[in-house]
Amino acid sequence: MSRRTGHAILWLASLCLSAVALADETGSLRSPSTIVPVCEPAARSAVGATAGPKRLPRLFGKLTQSRHSDMIVDWTLDAVAPDAPVAGRGGITTSDRGLPSAFDLCSDDPDGRAPEPGKQWLDAPTGLVVSMVSARPAGTSGRGWPGFQCSFRFHDVADPTLFVDLRPEDVPPFNTISGIVRQGSALYVSLQFNGYAREIKRNGNRVVALDLCRHSREWVSASLVSNAAMLLWGDYLITGYGFTAEPDYLFALDRYTGKVLQRVKVATGPSELRMKDGVLYVRLYDGYAAVRLLR
Repeated sequence: MSRRTGHAILWLASLCLSAVALADETGSLRSPSTIVPVCEPAARSAVGATAGPKRLPRLFGKLTQSRHSDMIVDWTLDAVAPDAPVAGRGGITTSDRGLPSAFDLCSDDPDGRAPEPGKQWLDAPTGLVVSMVSARPAGTSGRGWPGFQCSFRFHDVADPTLFVDLRPEDVPPFNTISGIVRQGSALYVSLQFNGYAREIKRNGNRVVALDLCRHSREWVSASLVSNAAMLLWGDYLITGYGFTAEPDYLFALDRYTGKVLQRVKVATGPSELRMKDGVLYVRLYDGYAAVRLLR
């Protein structure tokens, strides 16, 4: 047996074990509403400009914030929303860092390291395998580090006929995947650069909506709306953006079109998101914010 063949067998075995880990006691893949792979027109999750309401009302109500220097390190939302039933996903600065770490070399790198096309990551919460398809040199970022522009494929671990490509033209240079939210066949993928906006000419930190059934890209949000976690709430996709010496905001996007419906200023950079009893809790750099939702 060649070394390459041995590596392939080990990879397939690890993928099968990961799929088993997603199974319940009956041997069936768990299929909560967030990962049900259905493509029938009447049942599939809606995404796209014609799918949702023509106009959505405001989502964010009153905001309160608590900040203290002692909250910068070793403090989490467990102190205020320990048993929140809904939590966001993604963001390089959150605890949910496995996915962005897998493809971090798609950004820029001071040592000039290159990403490896063909690398894969099993995203257990969504039941998806993420594969890097290509990585082409993108020159240097504003901080003078060489970097890349990558492309990806997503496919369902239980049904490989459910797949969609994130093409190079949809991924800004130096941006990498930092989170995925899935509902049925609809995917919301955050693309993030871990640095100042000026270092990528303000091109990136956005969300792309994809559809596994149609194998299509549905919409791309504006730049600089997402480098925190994402949370799907009814007709809204909640995101956050902020960085040192840059404005910090929460955003409510129309989940069907990607349009920014509302933004709310927060004191410092947002990261983790949790929802409990109609209140959105937001981890900030030096504390937290609580926002009463109107819908």
